[in-house]
Amino acid sequence: MYINSVEIENVGPIELFKYKIERSTNGVIKPLILIGKNGAGKSIVLSHFVNPILEAFSTAFQDAEMEQGKVYKLRSPDYITRGKHFSRSRVNFGTYIHD
Repeated sequence: MYINSVEIENVGPIELFKYKIERSTNGVIKPLILIGKNGAGKSIVLSHFVNPILEAFSTAFQDAEMEQGKVYKLRSPDYITRGKHFSRSRVNFGTYIHD
């Protein structure tokens, strides 16, 4: 299972973040490097990658190493960007078979 893309809107300092995971011509996933000053939203982006993986793992395995419902970073209405009425995120997963 791989993350193919992520969209985050109106979460903390992030008004809109869209990213499609890139692959090189031979199919190798290119690394994503997040840089920015403190408070720019780097940890928020990472939490949107990690939380669905943790949830899938704890759902698939009854003897998962983490407690059910635990997350990397909690989300709350306080994270909605100031002046906005909603926030949303979407993480698309897929499978990838390399020849």
